[in-house]
Amino acid sequence: MPARRTVVAVVAVALVVFAAVVGGAVVLFWNFTQPVEESYTHEYEYRASVTPNATLTNATLYLPVPAEANETRVGAAVVDPGSVPNASVTRDANLSYAVVDTSAGPMLAVTAARIPAKTRTVSDPTPLPTGDGPTTTADPAPVPGNHSVTDPYTVVVTLRTNHTIDTRSPVGDEPVLVPRRNAVEVSCDDPGAGDATCRHVESAVYADYDAPANASVEVFVSFTGSNWWFAGGWTGNEYHQYGSVELTGSHDGWTAVNVTERVGFGTYR
Repeated sequence: MPARRTVVAVVAVALVVFAAVVGGAVVLFWNFTQPVEESYTHEYEYRASVTPNATLTNATLYLPVPAEANETRVGAAVVDPGSVPNASVTRDANLSYAVVDTSAGPMLAVTAARIPAKTRTVSDPTPLPTGDGPTTTADPAPVPGNHSVTDPYTVVVTLRTNHTIDTRSPVGDEPVLVPRRNAVEVSCDDPGAGDATCRHVESAVYADYDAPANASVEVFVSFTGSNWWFAGGWTGNEYHQYGSVELTGSHDGWTAVNVTERVGFGTYR
């Protein structure tokens, strides 16, 4: 009997120790996965680029820009980078910028007497042997070639804020790209979109410039509002809009731009 009691006591102690270890691990894991308040970041990011493959002259372009209540802090930051608190701006110094009022809302005007193509030559990767036959020291080494790359003229604005951004229902509460017309809900292409909502939205650009008949210009815009924090790893949520259009030859007028919009994407507490 004493031996049996000893075994029972040992088992009981082991169970207590095991429960304590498991409980401690659960508590530590719970604490580790709780959001770190100091890590919260709320940020907007705007990107716009113009990529011509030939020189544009007497050029004026109106680009979609994020706005709310017919005001655009992002546009103001591009025009005068020091005028908007907590804004970081990268822009091409060879272009001029302004915010213009249009019937569809404020837009970012980009102007220049000349916008030449920004091309550079890059080397192709060295081709790998085909493996069709044995190689010898007499076989010549594959010779890489070169090709031309056209770089964009880019504007980037990062704007931090101290409030949580409404990424589920930003339209009406947060800045969104304007012009904005005819929003239609569609299926999200991303299989990881979860409960996100996706839409196709019609926007527009205005372009007025002279260019060779075979010139092409790609215009791209995107805007993201996001909340990020650390809780056992970085996580967060966002809404994202992006669209592009390719223009050919000389231009003088408006062109529609199809914008893809995704809201409510990510993790929510």
